[in-house]
Amino acid sequence: MNAKYIPAIVMLIAGLIDCIFAIINHVELFDFTLELLVVLLVFLVIGEVARFVVESNFGNFKDEEENAEEGEDHENLEGDSEENNDEVTEGNVYERTESLGDDEGEFSGTK
Repeated sequence: MNAKYIPAIVMLIAGLIDCIFAIINHVELFDFTLELLVVLLVFLVIGEVARFVVESNFGNFKDEEENAEEGEDHENLEGDSEENNDEVTEGNVYERTESLGDDEGEFSGTK
């Protein structure tokens, strides 16, 4: 799970809600700016805490899934390499056969 966007999302939602309330209540610009700054900083901290909690609790599941996938990938690669080795050795084997009357011998093989 990608949790790096949680603080930004929390801050943006809090800022939007603060803006809506400021517009409805006709808050002056200086008061609104200070209020928005405080809201964004508070919800930044809340978002960071939420991200930390999510990463610490769900990080173990991600690690287990990655380890399981790596194990499957490793098994698949081993199986593929054995099959590829068989294909290569079967397709490119040349045997040297000696004929009865020839001293040098002949090469025969399959390709």
